[in-house]
Amino acid sequence: TDVEASSFWKNYDTYEIIRKEMGKERISLLDKFVLEYDRMTDQESMAWMKSVISLRKRNEKLIEKYYKILVKECSPVIAMQFYQIESYVLAGIRFQILENVPF
Repeated sequence: TDVEASSFWKNYDTYEIIRKEMGKERISLLDKFVLEYDRMTDQESMAWMKSVISLRKRNEKLIEKYYKILVKECSPVIAMQFYQIESYVLAGIRFQILENVPF
């Protein structure tokens, strides 16, 4: 409906602002990895992984937060579609990144 569409896009736009900031953080971490992976110390690699794990958890919490908002403000079906599409897109991005990471 028009009401659901308006609510969805208002919330999605807010979600997208936060998600883009996390995306910039992800790119920064990847850049650091690519530039330094072959000479990272144990402490540096542990700090890098701590940042990666924290970012992943925050990203999952963000999707879950907006899923819950959309359940209340739109409908459970729309919220489920949001969750599934975001999860699918994120998995695709992760796959593309991992294919290009040097090991």
